[in-house]
Formats: sequence, structure tokens, C-alpha cells
Amino acid sequence: MDTVLIAVITFVPMLVMLVVIHEWGHFATAKAFGVKVMEFGIGYPPRAWGFYSGKTAVLLDGQTQLVGMESVADLRPGQYIRISSTEDAAGNLVARTIEAPLPGERRRQSALQEVSGGEYLQHEGKVRQADGNSLLVADMLWSLNWLPLGGFV
Repeated sequence: MDTVLIAVITFVPMLVMLVVIHEWGHFATAKAFGVKVMEFGIGYPPRAWGFYSGKTAVLLDGQTQLVGMESVADLRPGQYIRISSTEDAAGNLVARTIEAPLPGERRRQSALQEVSGGEYLQHEGKVRQADGNSLLVADMLWSLNWLPLGGFV
């Protein structure tokens, strides 16, 4: 029995370390080719814990629709939002829809699919900074999930 316990205690950390190194390779390759990474997860969902990082600039224009708020001035740093965006001719992300769900609605299905359709980038994150013309959003999720036998980027 002691041998099995020692084997499990040594195997699981080694497996996690190998998964992290393997997934880091996917992450580095995606970044090198300019692919936007939305989540780096260890284990498989459901999510146990996570935090957002990054500084994605998202422009606002006259076509940006707001769901769950009156104006962009209602956005505060640290607030969780869902964004549906597209690129302009210069390659900048431009928000088409911004949804500010209530804290208890975080895991509920987003209303963005019905509002914006499927041709836009759907991402979520926390507001870092907001003004009338743009948002700075932390939308890269680093997650630790409950099923520890793998990972994903």
C-alpha cells in the first residue's frame, strides 16, 4: 500500500509538469504566429480557479451595442464583461457588442450569440481601463480545472 501511495504522489506532479511544458509549447507557437490565445488551462473543466491577464485594446465606435448597461461610463476596472468584436481595416479589434452581466450570471449562457451572430470573435475578461473611445481588457484566462489529466490552450 505504501508503494502505491508513493507512486501516485510522485506520478501526479510529474504528469502535471509534463502537461504544463507541453501546453507551453502550444502557447509559445500560437503567440509566435500572432494567434490570439483565449485560455491556458491545466486539467479539464469544470474550472476550479482562474485569473485574467493581458492588455487587449478594443476600440469602440458608433455601431457598438451595449447590453446590460446604459453607457461605456458604467464600466469600471475589474468588472467582468463579454465582448463580440471584429477587426477594422488597420487590424484593430473593434467591439460590436459589449455585455456586462451581473456577478451571478457569469457562467450563464451569453446573450452575445443572438445579438451579434457567429462571425465575430467572442471573448470575455475584466476591464482594465475604459474611456469613450476604447477599452483595455484583460482577456487571457489562466485556469486550473478539476480533472487533472491534461491541459489545453
